[in-house]
Amino acid sequence: MSWIKSSLQNKYIMNAVYVFCAFIVFFIWVWTADSINTSFNGDTRSKLSDLINSTAQRPYVQRVFIPIATRTIYQTIPTYWHESISHLFSHQSKIQKEMQRLGWEEEYIPQYIIALTISLLFLLLFPFTMRSIVRIIYDTEEWIINVMPLLILLGLPQFYHVGTRYIYDFPALALFTLGFCFMFQKKWYYYYGIFIIGLTNKETMVLLIVPLAIIYYRKISSKYYWGHLIAHGSLFIVIRGLITWYFRNNPGYNFAFHLFGNVRMLADLCTPQQLIMWSLVFILIAYHFKQKPIILQKALLTTIPFIILTFLFGCIDELRDMYEVYPIFAIFILHTIFFSIFQFQYKDRKVSEGLSKISEQ
Repeated sequence: MSWIKSSLQNKYIMNAVYVFCAFIVFFIWVWTADSINTSFNGDTRSKLSDLINSTAQRPYVQRVFIPIATRTIYQTIPTYWHESISHLFSHQSKIQKEMQRLGWEEEYIPQYIIALTISLLFLLLFPFTMRSIVRIIYDTEEWIINVMPLLILLGLPQFYHVGTRYIYDFPALALFTLGFCFMFQKKWYYYYGIFIIGLTNKETMVLLIVPLAIIYYRKISSKYYWGHLIAHGSLFIVIRGLITWYFRNNPGYNFAFHLFGNVRMLADLCTPQQLIMWSLVFILIAYHFKQKPIILQKALLTTIPFIILTFLFGCIDELRDMYEVYPIFAIFILHTIFFSIFQFQYKDRKVSEGLSKISEQ
């Protein structure tokens, strides 16, 4: 069995495994939509072609990062490439059937491929970012540091069972996670670059202000602490304000209020199977809670605004609304499995206790 452990400790082998599994997870996400209702075009208000053309309804059209990137790349590709791609797909009967099943318009196939490729690249980034975060938090065996991100990546298909799949979901997951990573490392130039990109992708990126405010409270000077909070608020107001103003004439609403529907849905979801599953998740998170790294305990508070916003403006049966905080839950669960149940040895790097004063850099 030593060769297995040796392989798990090998950086290059694990890099290849991350890439391979990310491709598998991504293609499961794309091709296992049971019907048009769970595909990218399952919601007529947010068809992928309409998102790309900026004609979709609010609030979906306001998630502009991938549409802008897709249009930019599409315009730089020679026209004959567009024609070649469309011609290739139009002569593949199996692909044609899948496109009809998922509601993909043939005339937008090149744009669809570009948008999907961008989304895939963000998913590929995700496990590598998670490995950096695990390494920041834990001083433990290398194979555990390598395996935890892999297990978190392989857990993503649990989000696919209900609801429409949106092209901005994986970028939201990767950008939020990468923001966490740069925040822990105090790489502020990179952090704010990612924060700005994330705000153009989805408005929930602003909730990175929660872990920052909690983790750095009384760990840095008041000047820099409030400077970061004000910078977050200002960037959110400016960027999201401009996006909202630009799409003010699109149909739809800036926020969809779902509280009462979620209350009714909650009663339907309280089945014995659901109660057992969520009870198990709660136990794995809560077990030896005070012994878990303090930075994880503080980061867990980020889930509170996500839960509240999901109840008010999301659909509680669509777990994709919790993509951004999924890594936090996942690390808690894996901590319990690896370090509490199997009792592998680790040291808490105590990131939050070791935060030095932020320089003016």
